[in-house]
Amino acid sequence: MLHHPSGFTLLELLITIIIVGILSAIAIPSFLGQIARARSTEAKSIHGTILRAQQAYRVERGSFAGSLSNLDVKVSNSKNFSYGILENSPLHAIHTTTRDGDDLLDYASGIVLQNNGVFGTVLCEGDTPGNSRSGTGFAVVRYNSGTSTVHCQNGKKIE
Repeated sequence: MLHHPSGFTLLELLITIIIVGILSAIAIPSFLGQIARARSTEAKSIHGTILRAQQAYRVERGSFAGSLSNLDVKVSNSKNFSYGILENSPLHAIHTTTRDGDDLLDYASGIVLQNNGVFGTVLCEGDTPGNSRSGTGFAVVRYNSGTSTVHCQNGKKIE
């Protein structure tokens, strides 16, 4: 009676490890990219919430809120971002600052009541990750007094 050894050969194990390594080399960067996109979505969503609250505040009180605490929304700093309102009448901008050391983009949004009575809003994205505190590459909202509109200084408008 012939005896067949049970188990895997060294070659079979080596091929399996190589295949798993190749698959993980493909999957891990994609997974990390999804995490960064989810973090950015957090900032974009909060900017939208603040802009809508500013519109409601302006309609009810005749002026924009000068701080987040004046709005009827609960917005607090998160693990990834801190939020604040920069009052620069007639433009009110909301700026998102990334935490130190993060490779996330920062965001800025602005709201203005245009000459035609319609609210103008914009959401801008920074140029490079992690530069929100360095003075370059961060998102800036600009106001055009001639047209009473807001736009992104770097042209990176989020639709």
